[in-house]
Amino acid sequence: MKKYLIVLLIYFISSSLLYSQELAKVGTAGYQFLKIGLDARGQALAGAESPMTNDSRAVFWNPVMLTKIEDWSVSFTHSRYLADMSMQGFSIGKRLPNIGFVALFGTFFNSGDIEETTTSQQNGTGRMFQSASYSIGISFARMLTERFGIGANIKYVNEDLTNGKLETDVRTGTWAVDIGSVYYPRFKFAESLSVIMYIRNFGPEIQLSGSHIDFDQGEILPERAEYSIFQMPLNFYFGIGLDLLNTEQNKITFAAFLQHPNDNEERGNFGMEYTWNSLISLRGGYVLNHDSRSFSGGIGFNIKTFDSIALKLDYAYVNYGILDDVQFFTVAIDW
Repeated sequence: MKKYLIVLLIYFISSSLLYSQELAKVGTAGYQFLKIGLDARGQALAGAESPMTNDSRAVFWNPVMLTKIEDWSVSFTHSRYLADMSMQGFSIGKRLPNIGFVALFGTFFNSGDIEETTTSQQNGTGRMFQSASYSIGISFARMLTERFGIGANIKYVNEDLTNGKLETDVRTGTWAVDIGSVYYPRFKFAESLSVIMYIRNFGPEIQLSGSHIDFDQGEILPERAEYSIFQMPLNFYFGIGLDLLNTEQNKITFAAFLQHPNDNEERGNFGMEYTWNSLISLRGGYVLNHDSRSFSGGIGFNIKTFDSIALKLDYAYVNYGILDDVQFFTVAIDW
């Protein structure tokens, strides 16, 4: 097991160092909405949530953490995103004794109204359209030993750039996979340490349906051109999580991740969560080397209701610098 982890770690670090020497390949990947984790807790922690996940929301970050579900878990998230965009997501997870953990999930993105423009009416035609995207999938996770576990998402992704509002039909659909692993070294000086690696959005190259009008020095070319092929927004993550304090009433957990996207430079994600009496959690995070995003924060409430039912209410605020600030709201129920 240790040899396996060492090989993965060497591969991740070497590939990151190799690609970090290249220019950022911004604009070369599609399905950008897949980069957005639909979970208020994870967003408050700047995406460094994986070591702290203990319910069905693991599908939006690292599916291996589904292994912390006690029995059933569901979640619903809403966000009014940048520039009047909106996003929603849900997850449903279940523990299957002696088999593993399974889940269903979905994410839905809408651009809001966009006015159509053409070469002859560059100030707008007055007709409105929307871009809509979604992904739906299933997950499975299992602890192979007491210290090592793996998990995976398999999802179908669809994007419609006009959402049926215009004559032009510009859409595409494909599959994608997320794969994650967790290892607990159980060091005496750091019993809670977790080492986590995962890959998000591994899939084939994509091409939009239909064709478009192209120009050469302002002149319309006689034949319509096919859309260019683009890649999935593949991303590699490696990180650790550690409880800095863990008593009956107070718990502080810290997580740090390095991520390597295929369409940008490496980034660092850092998050910390303080929980009092397993009831109220305060969270904060920061993303290094991001074009616009910086700090984030949030609060969560874990309310015990009837018998073993737990109601979780989470809020996140994300700062995007000169862009609009973004807020996420999540409701989760475990039983």
